[in-house]
Amino acid sequence: MQRGMGLAPDAYTVQSVLGACVLSVDVYAHALLRQLGGHDDILINSLVDLYGKCGALELARQVSYQMPEWDITLWNVAILTLDNQGCMRESLELFDRMTRVENVVPNAITFLVVLSACKHVGMVEEGRRYFEMMVSKCRIRPRIEHYGCMVDILARAGFIEEALDVVSGMNCRPDAIIWRSLLDACCK
Repeated sequence: MQRGMGLAPDAYTVQSVLGACVLSVDVYAHALLRQLGGHDDILINSLVDLYGKCGALELARQVSYQMPEWDITLWNVAILTLDNQGCMRESLELFDRMTRVENVVPNAITFLVVLSACKHVGMVEEGRRYFEMMVSKCRIRPRIEHYGCMVDILARAGFIEEALDVVSGMNCRPDAIIWRSLLDACCK
């Protein structure tokens, strides 16, 4: 189309090409899975991530179900995939299932994804609860990204003083993103 006719693709054309790529990868990946015995963690995690980024949630689910036991990476990829596709509440439900039903201990990446989901949906109480769980129960030292999510969650909801308290209690220097979140909230 581009070479022979000199036409530039539009959004619908690109979407069709991505869909074809997903289907091509799907056939190839499933052949690889059969060849490897069906349980290669790295391949399955990569496929779930790829399908999630392409918006193929059902394919991501199908591939993830091939794992008899999910490792923390697959949980993180699955939660992130739902979050990235706008299914924030589902991603938080999956996190709750991971921690409460499956008894999997989350890591710093898991909490970053969960706090980000809370930020996008404006779930202040849940964000506070997850941050507290991260620090107290899981003994994970917050990084700048975790603080950034908490500041954004609080600032967007109008809890400017509490957001400032988070900034003053950080174990690192606030970056431009944190200050921008606070300034944006003050302007609103």
